[in-house]
Amino acid sequence: MRIKLLLAVAAVLSLNFLIAQNTGVGNVNFTPQSPLHIYYNANGNLLQLTNNTTTNAANRGLILGATGANFSMNNREAGYIGIFTGNTERFRIPNANQVHALSLGTNLLPFYSFSADPNTGIYSSGADALDFSTGGTARLRIPNANQIHGLSLGSAALPFYSFSADANTGMFSSGADVLNFSTGGLEKIRISSNGLSLINGDYVNFSTTLGTTGYGFRDNAGTMEYKHSGGTWSVFPVAPSIPGGVEYWIRPVASNYIRPEYNDAVRIYDDGETYGYYYNGSTNLVAGYFRTTNATNGACAVQGFSDVAGNQTYGYLGYNASITVGATTIGGAAVHGRVEDADRTSVYAKTSGNSDIAALLSYSDVWIPAFCYGDHNNALMAARPAVYGQMNVNVNVGGIQPALQAVHDRSGGSGNSGYSVGLYAFAEGADQDVFGVMGIASGNFVNSKGGYFDATSSWGNRYAYVADEFNGRKILGTGSVSEIIPTANHGRITLTCPESPEYWYIDYGSTKLINGKAHVELDPILSDIIIVDENNPIKVFIQDNILTSNGIVVVNKSATGFDLIEKNGGTSNGEIDYTIVAKPKTNYGEGRFPQAPGPGWLKPDKEPATAKAKNQRNKDNIWSWPADWEVYGYDPEEFTEIGGIIPAGPNKGKTKLGNGKYGNGVQLNSSNYNKSNNISQ
Repeated sequence: MRIKLLLAVAAVLSLNFLIAQNTGVGNVNFTPQSPLHIYYNANGNLLQLTNNTTTNAANRGLILGATGANFSMNNREAGYIGIFTGNTERFRIPNANQVHALSLGTNLLPFYSFSADPNTGIYSSGADALDFSTGGTARLRIPNANQIHGLSLGSAALPFYSFSADANTGMFSSGADVLNFSTGGLEKIRISSNGLSLINGDYVNFSTTLGTTGYGFRDNAGTMEYKHSGGTWSVFPVAPSIPGGVEYWIRPVASNYIRPEYNDAVRIYDDGETYGYYYNGSTNLVAGYFRTTNATNGACAVQGFSDVAGNQTYGYLGYNASITVGATTIGGAAVHGRVEDADRTSVYAKTSGNSDIAALLSYSDVWIPAFCYGDHNNALMAARPAVYGQMNVNVNVGGIQPALQAVHDRSGGSGNSGYSVGLYAFAEGADQDVFGVMGIASGNFVNSKGGYFDATSSWGNRYAYVADEFNGRKILGTGSVSEIIPTANHGRITLTCPESPEYWYIDYGSTKLINGKAHVELDPILSDIIIVDENNPIKVFIQDNILTSNGIVVVNKSATGFDLIEKNGGTSNGEIDYTIVAKPKTNYGEGRFPQAPGPGWLKPDKEPATAKAKNQRNKDNIWSWPADWEVYGYDPEEFTEIGGIIPAGPNKGKTKLGNGKYGNGVQLNSSNYNKSNNISQ
């Protein structure tokens, strides 16, 4: 059917060239209204154009169709539809959701324009740019960025962005990096990289009432003035002649302080409040910084003064004044405290709670990290140490628990050039008795020793106890007991004491043998301090100095003496030397080779089994002398100065504050001592 129709169209077209009349092609009879009129009385394709590339199959090539009142042109191929004039392609519809102009156009002849106004329209000045022109002049550009460009800066009289009904009011630019606003052809506001300016206007009002009757800010011949609603125009306060701006101090509603308007970290509280000056540094590296360059003696960066009558205290930071300690005067101190009234201290440091650092730290790599110096000018009070340390142990804990500890660490250097000393003490007594070191230990049924010394090197270890009450020794330790004698002819020599598995007293003497007999009476003092019985007889060693003697024997030994008799009835006369060895009452019952203590840091119950001796001392079975004050009937407390530590008696270990008045340790406040009760020497 369609083939026949096309043949008919072709025939009619051929005929049309021969005769001048309207020609119609259709699937029904109709009267054509144009030289060529195609009519199809149903929806569908009206005309199909194909070639040897598209083939002549259905739905190929270019198809003109109609659906009701809607007509369409459809290129069923992958190509485009081009529209030409003057043999030049002007417009193209590609196989995509686009319509292409085949020329960018210019501002004079924009591609999209109007027949009645061909120099006004839309064109592109280059890649990725969309331009608008009117009257052949470029006016507006949309570049490949989040911007819209005006292609003229404009002016105050003709601002670029303005209004059709008010062309001399709008926004323009007077130059690079400047944005201007004008009204009525006059510039009013200018915004540049240096700030914002008001031009050709005196007022900045904040209501619909403008000018002098409104309120806000104004320029009065170069003087800045302000006005509140309902108020009068007033001159702004002149800023101080210092760098920076002005910030006011304000008092927030219902507050008991004032603060800077824009800084709540600083507050000055009213009189009688908890704080005076308050600053919250928050994340500041330094919360407060104070500086002075005043070289006047007594100047300081910060001074604090607690002015309470009778209890005044002074504190200084960055103190620039002479400070004399002993014979030395220094020029100042970073921190200086001064107190002259009672019941106050110049410096106090404390850590508690979750803190795990010492309350007071001092460091120096140029001189002594801590220097304590005092003058003892109070004759009524004896015990005033230059340094005092007290540790109160309130829990069960092992290990060494010192009140005062010193450590010397030579971690650098090499060679044996000096002496590393853990604790060094020196006392200059002048014309009074003097001790370089005094140690007093007191305990209840425990291992109590006055002092302990320990030395370790690559060769081994030696340790010694002094005033060992538990083991009944004045000196007990490893190594020998020796004496050093500086002889002029033999050098400095060492003499060593003999040692014994048990304790003995030794006495020496001489007597005259007459007719082969002699009697020796023991010194009554020796007799009083030894044990003599069947199990512990005295031992006498004889040196016979008589050449003709038959030999001497010892008989009738007792706690008071012994007899010497020549053997075989001899009757010699001459001198006999003897040595007496007797068992002391001291430590009697201890036995031979008693258990010795280990190093001071090793508890007896922690010792290895191999360190246990066969003879384990039982202090209940060992005889010991009563204390000195018990034998001679005096009270050690009576000989303890006010401020001293009572060494023995019912109040041993306590500090004597006065007669019948005691404390634990040295008191912080000297007024706690009853100085009028001090003993006199």
